[in-house]
Amino acid sequence: MSLEDCILLDAVQKGHRLSETDAKNLLERGLVEGEYPDLTISLSIARQTKQLPEYTKVKGLERDKIKQMALQFIQNAGEEGTRREFVIEYLRETLPARNTKEQNQRLVGNILAEMSNDGLVIQKDRNWSATTSKD
Repeated sequence: MSLEDCILLDAVQKGHRLSETDAKNLLERGLVEGEYPDLTISLSIARQTKQLPEYTKVKGLERDKIKQMALQFIQNAGEEGTRREFVIEYLRETLPARNTKEQNQRLVGNILAEMSNDGLVIQKDRNWSATTSKD
């Protein structure tokens, strides 16, 4: 890795925008992840530089883990259910830190819709509740 790479990776971590050429070069070499211009250092770089906690916070938890947490929260709400904004508030620390508030709201909305399509939750009167199965 060159000094220029180190400088560019530092810029990525500080949230500075790279040129498309530099970003493409780093992406192709696996030094960064994401879509231009929203880049983060790659997992391998985070491991090498002992920045795994920061990497995980920026990336957020994996989608399946967020789904599990959302389902648990909705199940805990009981028959009355809970509103989407409470699910978002509960998940706030696990969602990608690099996302805007609106992006995370959309992410949670999409996850709730997926869970609804999978038959895990239902929405009634703006409240989300878990489906009950008595197998």
